[in-house]
Amino acid sequence: MKKLLPILSLVIILFSCRNENELIGKWYEINEESRFEFKNDSLIVSNPFFYKGAYRTSKNTIHFKYDNMFNDSLATQNYIYKLNHDSLAVQYATNPNEKTTFIKAKSFTDFILKKNYSNIDLGSSEKAEYQSTNTKYGIKVFIEKIKDSISVKTEYSKNIENLNYDITCILNELEPNFKNEYNTFKDRWTFDEWIKMNIYYSLFVDKNISENDITKVVKKLRKSDIHKIYRTYETKEEFGIPFDNLKEVKL
Repeated sequence: MKKLLPILSLVIILFSCRNENELIGKWYEINEESRFEFKNDSLIVSNPFFYKGAYRTSKNTIHFKYDNMFNDSLATQNYIYKLNHDSLAVQYATNPNEKTTFIKAKSFTDFILKKNYSNIDLGSSEKAEYQSTNTKYGIKVFIEKIKDSISVKTEYSKNIENLNYDITCILNELEPNFKNEYNTFKDRWTFDEWIKMNIYYSLFVDKNISENDITKVVKKLRKSDIHKIYRTYETKEEFGIPFDNLKEVKL
């Protein structure tokens, strides 16, 4: 038994090291609320506050120790996790009912495409800038080439034939915050006006799609109750900028 204990300890250490190596990289929460960025010597959590500290893993738990933003002490957070290739299931040790999933990706735009099973090369544009819009208010539309055909879908539907349904879906996701924000301004605008002012389409377009095909999609989108449209380009994440902020061009 005495000989067995060192072997078991070594197995646990090796298992923890293997998991830590597989964790290295960026992980985006499936509901787009948070990001984990694991490095060799640190973990950065954005949600949307920014926390950086040391971490270690043991068995099925990530132990995270970081500076408390409200005083000079150190705070700790433990995450129970299960790693499955590019998927990371997480629950808070202090609240087992709070569970979520993260997807590993190179960037937020890469994560959005993975999440929506889209194979798109966004390309870049010198005109693309970070917009002042709330990315949570954008209905994502994906335009890609599949063989010789153009495929157009949204994050909620397989096509764009029922855009009012998509608008209903995003409003349901944003409740109650969206309605609460409107209540502050309801003396100035109707709720329908508030929707048109804030909800928009965010287009993820393959760079090989012709401008003519893009124009056809844009015209169809403008026939819905939402008229604001932005085209998203590959976004290189920068320090100090929220991880989910996209570089876009208003169409």
